[in-house]
Amino acid sequence: MNDERMISTLPYVTGKRVNKELGIVVAFDDQFQLVRSPFNIEESLNRAYDRLYEKALKLGANAVLGVNFACSSQSMVPIVQGTAVVLEDDC
Repeated sequence: MNDERMISTLPYVTGKRVNKELGIVVAFDDQFQLVRSPFNIEESLNRAYDRLYEKALKLGANAVLGVNFACSSQSMVPIVQGTAVVLEDDC
């Protein structure tokens, strides 16, 4: 595996195959922000993606596929989820 993290909304990666599915992982940005707005949601979403990938790594995954997110209009806290997988080169 290289140093680049693999997070995709797609259920596959071209040239790779899923060797093992490790389960669904869910994460959110819990960093306190006095005001959340659509203008800083990208930062919150990136923190949630970071946490999602960290959880997947702890399960032994090297990728998270089928990722999607939701964001409450009231709290503006993004919640992301996907499937932690082990990818390997497709021969």
